[in-house]
Formats: sequence, C-alpha cells, structure tokens
Amino acid sequence: MNEYQVKYEKRFIENLKHYASLKSRMKKWKNLNRYFLNVHKKAFGAMAGMVISENVAKYVYRKGFFVIAQRGDLAVILNDSKFQPATW
Repeated sequence: MNEYQVKYEKRFIENLKHYASLKSRMKKWKNLNRYFLNVHKKAFGAMAGMVISENVAKYVYRKGFFVIAQRGDLAVILNDSKFQPATW
C-alpha cells in the first residue's frame, strides 16, 4: 500500500465514522417520514466503490453497512451470509 492509499483510507474511515453517527439521525428521520412510519419499512446503509481496501471493507462490514464493489463488469455485494445489517 502506498502513501496515497494510506492517507485516503484514514480519511475515508474518519468520514465513515461521521456517517455512522447518522444512524441516530436516520431513526429521527424515519419517525418524521409518514411513509416509513406507517408501513414499518426498514432502511439499510451501503458503501460502494470500484476499489475498496480490505481494511475499509472490514470496518464498514462491522458497522452494519453493505459493502458493494466492482468485480469485472459487475457490482457485487461482498458481505457473507453471517452479516447482520444495521437497520433504521
């Protein structure tokens, strides 16, 4: 991993920590949005990218987000069958 990748990864994880704090905001939003409140729908979070480092993918996975990455010409979900998504 080169210096640029390390800086990018650190910055990405810091940004993700901020977005992970949005979980509490999402709960408030869901309570205000009549559609989600009335039909009891759940919202899920995801992080997608063409190139995702293993450290970032693990961090996102542990926070309950789906990890979506490019594989050839397709976008695939990298989460395994043990994954428990965070819901709002």
